[in-house]
Amino acid sequence: GKAGVNNGHDTTTTIAKSISSRKRRGSSLFTNSCEDTENFKVPSSSRLKRQRFNKTTEDDADDDDDEEEKTPPVVARRNVRKSSTRKRKSLAATDTNKQRQSQTSSEEDSEHDYSTPQRKIDEDRFLNTIGSRRKKKKESQILRVLVTGVKISATHSSKIKAIGGILLEDTEDAASATHVICSDGKDPIKRTSKLMIGLCNTSNIVSLKWLLDSSKKREVLAAREYLVLNDQEAEERYNFHMRTSLSNSDSFRLKGTTLLEGRQVYICKGVAGKKAPPEDELKLIVDAAGGCWAKSPKKLQKRSIIITSDPPSKSQLSNKDVARAIAKGTKNFTTSWLFHCILAQELDDL
Repeated sequence: GKAGVNNGHDTTTTIAKSISSRKRRGSSLFTNSCEDTENFKVPSSSRLKRQRFNKTTEDDADDDDDEEEKTPPVVARRNVRKSSTRKRKSLAATDTNKQRQSQTSSEEDSEHDYSTPQRKIDEDRFLNTIGSRRKKKKESQILRVLVTGVKISATHSSKIKAIGGILLEDTEDAASATHVICSDGKDPIKRTSKLMIGLCNTSNIVSLKWLLDSSKKREVLAAREYLVLNDQEAEERYNFHMRTSLSNSDSFRLKGTTLLEGRQVYICKGVAGKKAPPEDELKLIVDAAGGCWAKSPKKLQKRSIIITSDPPSKSQLSNKDVARAIAKGTKNFTTSWLFHCILAQELDDL
């Protein structure tokens, strides 16, 4: 009986061992077939679901990493703009450097100091431009002396230079005069082209004594005490009053207007050179008074002026274009009328 029990116990143990060995073999086979799966122990549905969830979370994490590595579109655009602006600045800097190098290389007789920093060079150039601007501004304030109707010598011209002035000798430069010397205190003033042009642009119509006193004191004296205001002989001859002329000239400049502003002036043929200045000087007189020089009488307006000789010749008034313009309302005057208006700085009979 014990033997039978022992035999039965042995059989049960052997059966259990065989079952466990089979289970071990099956699990080893399953694990070998699933080598790619991490920590797989029980091939159950819950384990599989968990494994799938882990895999999806890992894929999402990988996608997040990829998205983190990728820059947003707005930031990318900003980066592109920054890089483009940097490129532009660098190209502009290279262009300016090339221009500066070409300028410095083209300058003749210039000493190059390559040890000087670029900033120092730029500051020097900036200061040079300021100096040039200051020089231009000072040039407009330079004393410009026009002499007419008075004999001057080399000593007079040297005195003008001594007080920092420039002597204007040509009639073409008369419009830029700051002072006009037209009397020596002995002889009466003369109605010259320079005097008429100068009177349209300045009120400093002075005598020679102004220059002599200025050179003595070595400074430019005020012209108020040296104005030519008491030349009765010249005022009676040319029928004008110098004090009134200077005040009228000042009022024109204060208003920003001129004597012949907006008016065309046609000088008839045969006027220039006959008791009148030559044609080029007549043009300068008309320009100084603010008039517009008309080459032909065909397209004259109503406010235009026709100037004839004094007295006018038959050929001047019989001209078809002149006669047609006069018939339409254009007024005609003589050269004496024109010169009187410029000396008096007022228009008569208009």
